[in-house]
Parts: sequence; structure tokens; C-alpha cells
Amino acid sequence: MPKTKFTKFPKDNGRLTIRDIHGPAMKIKTKADAEQYMKALAAHYIKYAVDEKYKTTEGALALVRGNLGYYAGYYDPATRDRVNKLFGAVHPIFGATTPTQKEAFEAGLKLGQAAARKEKNQCKPKD
Repeated sequence: MPKTKFTKFPKDNGRLTIRDIHGPAMKIKTKADAEQYMKALAAHYIKYAVDEKYKTTEGALALVRGNLGYYAGYYDPATRDRVNKLFGAVHPIFGATTPTQKEAFEAGLKLGQAAARKEKNQCKPKD
């Protein structure tokens, strides 16, 4: 029986990009490969986490799933669906659905407006 060849996580040089760490996941085709890559991604996230909630395995895995879902959204539907299925990933805004251009624009506009309001409120002087 041939030895299973797993996708290797990139060598951590302290300067890995989102593309460096998420790109290889877009090519993964098996559940076993996805599971081992997911563990490596979670370990990487834990290593560099600033927010305490992402310094746990559970928190890191949740962040990985959202980030993979977001990143896969830039790919064709077949790749996105495969990544979502293998990794349990979902887009943080659209979930497992494919929005129309109008829906995507409107969601981005809504998020931008909410962020602007929040920023404006944070800049108000305190009484």
C-alpha cells in the first residue's frame, strides 16, 4: 500500500502571508490531509495569537474555519465547496451560500457603515 502523502505546512520564517498558509489548503482533496493541515494551521494561529480566545485549540480552530471559508470564497465554487466540506469551513459573512454581486456589495456596505459608526463613537470625548 502506498504511503499517504500529506500537504506540508510552509516553513515558518516569521513572515508567512495569508496566501502562504491558506493557499495549500485550497488544493487538499482528502479528509485525512485536511485534518493534519488543520492541526498545523491551528498551531500556527496559537503561536501568533494576540487575542487570548485564539490561544486555545478550540479558539484557533474556530478562527481557522472562518479564515479558510473567507479565503475559499475567492476561488471557484467547486474549490470553495470542497474546502468547506473537508475543513468544516464557512464564510464568516455568507456562511455556505454564494451571494450575488449585489448581495456581496450590500453586505460589505453594511459592515463598513457599522465599522464607521463604531469608530466614530470610539472617538467621542468621554464626559
